[in-house]
Amino acid sequence: MIKLIDIAKQLDLSRVTVSAVLNDRYKSLGISEATAERVIKTASDLGYRRNEIAMSMKTGKSFLLGCMTGALDLEWGGRILEGSLLGLQDSAYSLKVESVHSPKENEAAIKRFLGARVAGVLACNILPDMDETAHLRNELKRYDIPMVCNNCYKGLSPYQVDPDNTGGSFLAVEHLASLGHKQIAFVAGDQQSNSSTERQAGFLDALGKFGLSLGPNYLEKGNWDFDETERAVKRLLEAKQPPTAILCANDEMAVVAIRTIQRAGLRVPEDISVMGFTNERLGQLSNPPLTTVALGEKKVGQAAIQMLIKIVEAEENKEQKPEAQIIPSRLLIRASTGTAMKNS
Repeated sequence: MIKLIDIAKQLDLSRVTVSAVLNDRYKSLGISEATAERVIKTASDLGYRRNEIAMSMKTGKSFLLGCMTGALDLEWGGRILEGSLLGLQDSAYSLKVESVHSPKENEAAIKRFLGARVAGVLACNILPDMDETAHLRNELKRYDIPMVCNNCYKGLSPYQVDPDNTGGSFLAVEHLASLGHKQIAFVAGDQQSNSSTERQAGFLDALGKFGLSLGPNYLEKGNWDFDETERAVKRLLEAKQPPTAILCANDEMAVVAIRTIQRAGLRVPEDISVMGFTNERLGQLSNPPLTTVALGEKKVGQAAIQMLIKIVEAEENKEQKPEAQIIPSRLLIRASTGTAMKNS
C-alpha cells in the first residue's frame, strides 16, 4: 500500500507538504501550484488512496453516512438509493444502509448508526407516530447528527427533499382534461402516506383549476393493495355515472384498475382512460402500456444526499436553516389514455 512518505521520497519533498496538497490545504501554507500538480500526478501514478478511517480518527470527522429506508423493497425506493449512491461518487463519503419497517427496526438502525459514528442520516419512507418522531429526532440531535428526509413525516426533520407530487397530479389532470374528460376519479393509497395525500390534494386542486367538479364517490382508496384497489375500481364502474378516466396514486394500482376494467368487458382507453404515478416497469408491460407521472427518484436521492453532505460540512449544523427541495415531475404519455367518449 502506497503511503504519504513514499510520495514524499519520490519527489524529495517533506511528508507535511504532500499531506497538505492531498488534503487541499496547500494554498494556505504557501505551496506553489506547480508543486501541487507534481504531488497529485505522482500520487495518481503510484496508485495512492487516502485511508479514510485513519483520517477520521485523526481529525475526528466521520466520512460515513447512514441511510434508513422503508422502501428498499419497492422499485421507486431502489431508485432513491441509486440516486443517493450517485450523489456520493465525487465525495469522500460512503453509505451504510438499513432496511426498516417498524418502530423497533427504526430504533435499532439509529443505534447502529450511532455506534458506527455516522456524520448524518438520510431517511426514506419513514412514517413514525408523534412519540417515535420526537424520540428519533432527539436521539440524533443529542449527538449533533443531521437528518435529511424523503417521503417521511414532516416533523421528523427540517430538511426535506421530495418529488413534486401535487404538480404531478396537475400534469395528470391537465392531460386528461385536454382529452375531453370531465368525470375523473382518483384512487388513493393509504392515509399515512405523505405522497398519496399530496397527490390527492393536487388532484382536487387541479380539478378546480380546470373548471371540473368531483363526481359523487369519485374518491376511492386502494391502500396500495391489489384486492382493495380492485374493489374500489368495481365500485366506480358500478356508479350511476361511471368516470371516463381514473387516476391512481401509483402504477401498481393503475395496472390493477386496467385489469378490473377489462374483466368487466370494457376497453382501455376507448371506454375508460387510466393513469398512474411513479413510472414503474410494470406499467410499461401492461396492456395497454400505462400513461403515468414520472417522479425523478434518482434526482431526488442525489439531491437528498448532497443536501446532507452540505449540512454535515457546514461549520455549525445547529445554525442551518430549514430547507425543503422539490424535484419536478414529468408526464409520460403511453396508450392507456385517450379521448373521452362523446356522450360523457
